[in-house]
Amino acid sequence: MARLPRKVHVMGVSYDINTIPSKKLSKDPEFKKDKDTLLGYCHHVLGEIYIDPQHRPEDRAATLLHEVLHGVDQVGFSGRLFKGHQDNEMIIDQLTLYLIHLFRDNPELAKIVCGLDE
Repeated sequence: MARLPRKVHVMGVSYDINTIPSKKLSKDPEFKKDKDTLLGYCHHVLGEIYIDPQHRPEDRAATLLHEVLHGVDQVGFSGRLFKGHQDNEMIIDQLTLYLIHLFRDNPELAKIVCGLDE
């Protein structure tokens, strides 16, 4: 499993990728969530994505994709893509799962989409 990148770019907006244990993150009032388990967080204002390093590499990768999707929502849709949906975390969880399986089942797809097959 590859290491987490230092940055992710979403349509020209850079997000720094930082690792921080979820116990520390969930105690910070800025990041207080309804859940007991916080695997990651996308802070749009600061341009940072936080990932808990204490999980398996495949879970960290899925969490990164999940948080990047929050970034896509914020950058591309000003946070309106899932606005009004109380289940927005569930929707992003499902998108994350489907995208992971899509690229695992079709590894050549990423190369084609990115123009790397030429």
